[in-house]
Amino acid sequence: MQRHISSYLTGFNIRTDIEDSKQKESFSSYIIIFLLLYITSSYYLNVSNVVPGIVSVLLLLFSVIIGIFLNAKDFKLNFSLERLFLLFFLLIVALISAFIYQDGIYNHVIILAAVISGYLFTLSYSFNRFVKIYTNLMYFISIFSLVVFLIVSLYPSILYFAPIVGQRVGVNVHNLFFSVALPGAEFNRNYGFFWEPGAFEVYLNMALMFELFLTTKVRRKYIIIFIATIATTFSTTGYFALVPIIIAYILKDKNYLLKNLRIFKYIALLIIVVPLMFKLMPEDYSRLLFGKLNGVFTESGSTHFSTSVRINAVVYPFYEFIKSPFIGIGYEKYLSMAAEKLYTMPTCTPINWFTLFGVLWGIPCNYYYLKNSFRYKCGTFSKILLAIAMLIIIFSEDFIRIAFIYVLVFYGVDSVKFTNKVEN
Repeated sequence: MQRHISSYLTGFNIRTDIEDSKQKESFSSYIIIFLLLYITSSYYLNVSNVVPGIVSVLLLLFSVIIGIFLNAKDFKLNFSLERLFLLFFLLIVALISAFIYQDGIYNHVIILAAVISGYLFTLSYSFNRFVKIYTNLMYFISIFSLVVFLIVSLYPSILYFAPIVGQRVGVNVHNLFFSVALPGAEFNRNYGFFWEPGAFEVYLNMALMFELFLTTKVRRKYIIIFIATIATTFSTTGYFALVPIIIAYILKDKNYLLKNLRIFKYIALLIIVVPLMFKLMPEDYSRLLFGKLNGVFTESGSTHFSTSVRINAVVYPFYEFIKSPFIGIGYEKYLSMAAEKLYTMPTCTPINWFTLFGVLWGIPCNYYYLKNSFRYKCGTFSKILLAIAMLIIIFSEDFIRIAFIYVLVFYGVDSVKFTNKVEN
């Protein structure tokens, strides 16, 4: 126990902490982290509207407070004055914006509850414990979702018994708790239990980075499952993010390739298999993945709807931010802009942070979120690639009211303390 505590005080590498810890995590710890994901990101609670938003907020706050009580012995170890200062700073900025623009309180309650919940969660679990539980949890969710994906692909009628919780792309959405299924949909995509495949890929790519760069012994089965699950989401963003992650792992330090010559066979395999996979992919799925690039990388004047939405989600919020850079445009105007110009889909989280509350909110949220890349055990160039991947995964999804993203923001405050850099 003494060695475990001293590792934090002396700045030992977090990889060592994760691997050397002999403590088995309790079932309650898995429940708390699962609730963090499920309450804020599940299709069932966030799209089907079976639970009012304010109830979800209370459930989330209750869950993280329970987590603090269950881990009270670690409170002093996890407490950070810098994180507390950041919490109050973000709250003050948001409240000043609400006062200036006379915005309604409801939406501010939702986003501030997400911020507060993210902070309280970091009091319950050190980053190393979070990584350990999170990767195991995502491994289970990935396996479950892959099984559901295969069933929908081969025998979709089997799942018609599951409760219907809504409609999407013209078919019923069936709830299997750890996953949702859309039997009968034109495109079978892996949602997990999340609100859409594009959201699922965020959590998957984050788990993949944790497994590849924060554990001394990489578990191959975890990597295979995470990549296979990302593949079945058919998320263009997820695929784009996967590229810098894999390159970062291959180039993790200057001697890595020399020490691990066998990796060349995996590179050769990827070079052969990936183009072949896309060549053999049904045309409909190929269009689903790459149709979004129409009008961007071609001379065609037509632009895919999904592409148009994502481009507009960068252009219009950025334009509004430029008009009011210091305090943002406020929540009411932000929602109006989203409804009028973005089909209620403001999907670019990094820009949205700036647009909503200005530079005083946007800079710290983006900076501390990306600062988590400093934790990874790899060279400087690989860290840059991983920061790019972290930016990509939230570039086409709206996470400004999701507590999970603020957990990473607050963990990012102390990221340097737990990392020994390895220069390329």
